[in-house]
Amino acid sequence: KQTRKLKRKAEKARLETEESIETYDDEDDDDDSDDETEANTAATKIQARVRGVQTRGLMSEYWKEALEEANAHWLKIVRAKELAWLIEERKLVARKQFVLQYVE
Repeated sequence: KQTRKLKRKAEKARLETEESIETYDDEDDDDDSDDETEANTAATKIQARVRGVQTRGLMSEYWKEALEEANAHWLKIVRAKELAWLIEERKLVARKQFVLQYVE
């Protein structure tokens, strides 16, 4: 459940980054050379890069959570197989002891 939440956050951040980049590209097409436009363009570019870094961080966190969930699931499977093996071993030992009782 938490990984889905992280994935949604990462996707939202990615979309915001793309929008910022598009805005930056649109502003870059204008030939206005006044200082305010250049400052806004620079700020938009910085925001886009920051959002990109945040997106990568969220995706990294998402994959970390997904890996932890997969590992936990795998451990449950391994433990179940070990338990099944242990039960079978106990049955074999019980049969051997039963047979040895009547042989002696």
